[in-house]
Amino acid sequence: MALEQRRDTIMGGQVIDKFLHATESATLGVNQQVVVCTTGAVSDVTITLPAVVDAVGRLYTFSLETDGGKDLVVQDADDSVNWTDLTMDTQYDYAILFCDGRRWWVLASEVA
Repeated sequence: MALEQRRDTIMGGQVIDKFLHATESATLGVNQQVVVCTTGAVSDVTITLPAVVDAVGRLYTFSLETDGGKDLVVQDADDSVNWTDLTMDTQYDYAILFCDGRRWWVLASEVA
């Protein structure tokens, strides 16, 4: 079964979408934890992480599935300790992040 078909989780009677297929810049909702990106030729796609206080204890994954000539940039909400933006510029670049409530930790990545 494809990821898109399994992306919804039932929690407390609500359907919460954990998956985002990004083709343009966006700010993540706290429950959007799996980001797959397709870039185009016009501009970079910038994904802003949720506030660290809201994302405590969560894992987030990012992958650049299709590189259309521009980059995927993952930035914080200017609230994390010791954060450096991640830039993915090659197809299949990825990052797995964990939030401890104060900062974002890069658990694994293949980025520029």
